[in-house]
Amino acid sequence: MIDIHGSGKRRRVKRFDMTPMIDVVFQLIIFFMFTSQLGQVTRTEIELPRERGDAEAAIERATLVIDIDRDGSLSLEGRPATFESLARVVGREQERLGDNASKIRVLIRAHRLAESSALNELAERLTTMGISRWSLGAVEPTAGGGGG
Repeated sequence: MIDIHGSGKRRRVKRFDMTPMIDVVFQLIIFFMFTSQLGQVTRTEIELPRERGDAEAAIERATLVIDIDRDGSLSLEGRPATFESLARVVGREQERLGDNASKIRVLIRAHRLAESSALNELAERLTTMGISRWSLGAVEPTAGGGGG
């Protein structure tokens, strides 16, 4: 600084160091990129029915994602599953949520060519586990093609 009063003392300019804040911001960006990608990895590729659905249901996050493949086999969070392993996972979720099965949000993603009997059996099993509400995944039909 220029000494215009002739006192001989220089005023010290204080600086604000932005480096730590920039480091934290970059770490947060990396964290959120990683966690958002992790949620997509647990979803397997499956050909869903083409139907209009409830837009709000699509936004709502599911606690469990159950896939029914074309041959009727089950997958839970991208891994092969049986009804017994599904019951164990639902039991753990109930414990985690305070023994309240109504808080468990289930999304069923059935292959569009899967037998409806597989979906019916899964719905019956979920009901015996205390889960009476679930959502069925679908893909919005394209403008020219109808459902099916």
